[in-house]
Amino acid sequence: MSNQNKDYYYAGGKKVKLNRLPDSFAVRYKEAVPQRAMERKLTEQPDFAEAEELKEMPRHRLVIVTLPPRQRLSDVGASLTSLEEDNDVEFITSVYREPESGLRLIATDEITVRFKSDTSQEAVAKLNEENRVEIAKKNRFVPNQYLLRVKNPQETLNLANKYQESDLTEFAAPNFVSEVKKNSLPNDELLNEQWHLRNIGQGGGLVGEDVDAEEAWNFTQGSSDITIAIIDDGVDIEHPDLQANIWQNPNSGDPDVNGWNFYDDNNNPRPQQFAPPYDRLEGNDSHGTPCAGVTAAVGNNTEGVAGIAYRCKILPVKIFMADYMVPFDVLADAIRYAGIKADVLSNSW
Repeated sequence: MSNQNKDYYYAGGKKVKLNRLPDSFAVRYKEAVPQRAMERKLTEQPDFAEAEELKEMPRHRLVIVTLPPRQRLSDVGASLTSLEEDNDVEFITSVYREPESGLRLIATDEITVRFKSDTSQEAVAKLNEENRVEIAKKNRFVPNQYLLRVKNPQETLNLANKYQESDLTEFAAPNFVSEVKKNSLPNDELLNEQWHLRNIGQGGGLVGEDVDAEEAWNFTQGSSDITIAIIDDGVDIEHPDLQANIWQNPNSGDPDVNGWNFYDDNNNPRPQQFAPPYDRLEGNDSHGTPCAGVTAAVGNNTEGVAGIAYRCKILPVKIFMADYMVPFDVLADAIRYAGIKADVLSNSW
């Protein structure tokens, strides 16, 4: 795996140091290989059979392997080499942790690059050819921005930094597949009593410790002309206390009828992943719908709860699937989309 002295990338023009995890690696299996076959192959390897974690990300054909306590990658070098040479494996790469956020990141074989507006296509092609890089995708929102694919994933960080330092680019960064932590919501009965809007001491709370929603509602309850994007793990667009406020695309021919699912790149922005216990964030798409309710659940309908801005519209923008990891370019495009379609962006993560 790559030189640890080069374990950094650029964000906002500044170097961000990465901590490479000494007990973890990620393996990408080939497109034709079934997900379960890769998991079975890993558990059949003696060095990986007792792994502390096998975190699967089928959308990206990746599995993170975390070794048992007190075991390090340096202890299983022969097994890693054998796995790397397996016909079902596309590549093996390091797993990093970003010190400030504490989130795990995987640098795969993709980098995001935005070229300067005066950079010619000939100059782009020449730079890509010199670095054995090919264009995987042109960004649909931003001119001159591309997702590039590198030949050797061990060089992803190095090449991203090289492009960042080039006079031809505005920025470049690895298209990390990243963990995301959703902000927790209260899970006691006070949530149902909506003490945050009007605290009259219910449940022993301190009277008046709320957001002064009643006072605000004397001035406005929001407006249907204002759209709030809920960028999260999906919104139940048929929920009886949300349905009337769900955004509808005014252009009937556009595919994003009620929002967009950027995780799967389709027009179904609903929650889709559920596993017991259902009241836990881990393993569930159970965060976006409550966030939408707190924001703009329908008011004055004699049902359920009222959102703080209960006359506004809700734009569902799905970027997560339970606690699977997400590429940076997906997060960025979702925010760009929401910025085009909505007036306010909610990012409770």
